[in-house]
Amino acid sequence: MRYSSQKYAIRTATAAIALLAGAATASAQQSAQNVGLEEITVTAQRYTENLQRTPLSVTALTADALAERQVFNIRDLQAQIPGAIVANVVGLQTAPRIFLRGVGQDSATFNSDSAVGTYVDGIYIPRLYAGMFDFVDVDRIEVLRGPQGTLYGRNTSGGAIKLITKRPSLDSVAGSVEAGFGTFNQFDAKAYLTAPIVEDKLGASVSGLVRRRDGFVSQPALGKKVNNRDVTSVRGKFLFAPSDALEAELIVDHTTDDSGAFFPVAIQSTSPTLPLANRFRWPTASAISW
Repeated sequence: MRYSSQKYAIRTATAAIALLAGAATASAQQSAQNVGLEEITVTAQRYTENLQRTPLSVTALTADALAERQVFNIRDLQAQIPGAIVANVVGLQTAPRIFLRGVGQDSATFNSDSAVGTYVDGIYIPRLYAGMFDFVDVDRIEVLRGPQGTLYGRNTSGGAIKLITKRPSLDSVAGSVEAGFGTFNQFDAKAYLTAPIVEDKLGASVSGLVRRRDGFVSQPALGKKVNNRDVTSVRGKFLFAPSDALEAELIVDHTTDDSGAFFPVAIQSTSPTLPLANRFRWPTASAISW
């Protein structure tokens, strides 16, 4: 009787193990069927193709990836692009120093061109003074590392950064609104709206951005706070698609940046003329999205 009980327990345990193994195998097979690589379409070679088939060193970030990684402007791309360095030119909040694989431009004079070209919807930004802008309605970003002179001209010896904004919708109404508030009277807001004018033929979109913040760095030589922000930007787009073989897009955008000069912060200094960071308060903000 004792031997029979042990034999029955061994059979029960074996059956339970087999049942669990079968369930695990079925779950693994189902997961393998559900998991797959997301197809990302890029225009790195001036035509639409799958990123996996593009014979170039390209980093592509979709709008969802930018939102998840808290990438709000050109400077934030530094942490997302291998071999990239992006920082402000000293004294200028609107001019970035962009280096890809060690090639770039350190100054922002009028007679110098960046070695890394920046393009918005295919339009080249010729000067660094207008290169440090915030993202409003970006659909995706493509960064091409290495010389790209064949496709993008002589000013891309280090690489190219392409920003592609959202296309106006031809069949539905969509939009979004984001607002943020913070210390030092900080106020950030951006909105996007798209709608069809003639269904399946003509669509339009409009987007806008506002950023305001008082200075938070003391500058004894000037007797005031510096490093303030004052940016306003608006973009309008019209998409005309009379047939599947023909599309025409009209883009109008305007940006005004009245931010003060960028002052490096001296963490410890005994000089009465060097700017000193506020030791007790730094800019903080909270955001609301719809």
